Amino acid sequence: MQENIFGINEQFKNESGNYEDSLRLKLHRALSWLNEAERQKENTDLCFIFLWISFNAVYADELNSLGDRSGASEFLRKVCKLDKARELYSLVWNNFSGNIRIFLNNKFTFQPFWDEQNNSAAKKNWEAGFQNENKRAFKAIADQNTSTTLNILFKRLYTLRNQILHGGASFNSSVNTAQKKEACTFLLNILPAIIKIIMDNHTEDWGKPYYPVIKE
Repeated sequence: MQENIFGINEQFKNESGNYEDSLRLKLHRALSWLNEAERQKENTDLCFIFLWISFNAVYADELNSLGDRSGASEFLRKVCKLDKARELYSLVWNNFSGNIRIFLNNKFTFQPFWDEQNNSAAKKNWEAGFQNENKRAFKAIADQNTSTTLNILFKRLYTLRNQILHGGASFNSSVNTAQKKEACTFLLNILPAIIKIIMDNHTEDWGKPYYPVIKE
């Protein structure tokens, strides 16, 4: 984990002079939060928050809003397509396929479950949706379809993100410890791989920063 993060920091340091200004800024921001997440990995709340900010920094651009799930989905599809060295592929299938299955089987990361808890009048059908989405996810896992698997997984991670950032959990709460640990371990490995793919393909259009630097 530390080696992966050290490696991409060194690559950025050595190569960033060749990047477009907009990409250099996005990666600088992403790495700053990723590095802090690594330092805070013993505190899963802070680590997860910093990791999510790092992810936002690399995927969001001026053409989509930060909460735009379609923007994140398209970004993940693009990264998977450009994974020529199969580093992301190897991480997902050789290192984390079991962890991904555990995370997907957890109903507490499935947003419709919470939607029904918050609306007692709602039709109780979250279980059917949960089973259907998991069937799709497990088929993608069986087919080693990295893009679809990551998109479904990040959708579940987004629910955990909402729970924490919107005040749906206490700081250092033991209630969702398992989900946070799995999420942090996964993202601390996956994000460096994603950033490396971006740096290896820096001539691609990765969009412009959602909040550019404005000099007064």
